[in-house]
Amino acid sequence: MWHIETDFFALAIFLVMLIKEKTKQQLGQDVEGQAFYMVLLISIINVCIDIVSSYAMNHMPGWWFYELTMTIYVATMPLLAAVWMAYSYVLIHKDFQRKQLRRNIFCMMIPYMVYIALACTNPVTGLFFSLSPEMDYSRGPLFMSVGVGYIMAYSAAGLLMVIWNRKKLVPKINAVLLSLFLGLRHVLSGYSWQIRDGLSSMQAMLRSMSGVI
Repeated sequence: MWHIETDFFALAIFLVMLIKEKTKQQLGQDVEGQAFYMVLLISIINVCIDIVSSYAMNHMPGWWFYELTMTIYVATMPLLAAVWMAYSYVLIHKDFQRKQLRRNIFCMMIPYMVYIALACTNPVTGLFFSLSPEMDYSRGPLFMSVGVGYIMAYSAAGLLMVIWNRKKLVPKINAVLLSLFLGLRHVLSGYSWQIRDGLSSMQAMLRSMSGVI
């Protein structure tokens, strides 16, 4: 059984923060505030996907429902790592024109788009996981090397970007918090090789931590 208590905790934190940020949105915000609002929305969607996929494993008997929710889960595994790298980029280059920011962020997301396309083939290829007719789950050859590898790669790239441009981050505590968050995501992803629930719980705890940034 996969446990989702940490996911619900993270979801509660994000909903409270979303209400707070929504008020700021109505008053008008700069590019940093708007970027953080998008990070919150994507984080809520991501944690909901995690909850639904875990619920499917624990309670739903339908093979296709479980296959579909797990495919979506696998496709969104590196999502937060990619989003936080993009958010770090916005904080560093907040003086850029928005068109330039969007163009550069789109380029950052191209590898993740390729990953999504690959993950969506899983019901046919079983590259990331396989599900027997008896609902027995097993990892595929690309789950760790590509799935978790993408999390580690985006986190490492974001961490290097923050460290290289730390003088541009104001206040300075942002550089410390972003480095800590991205560094922990990279390291803890490397320790999630044993069980899928370990990866899920690690992601939920990091989601909760992200609320302080």
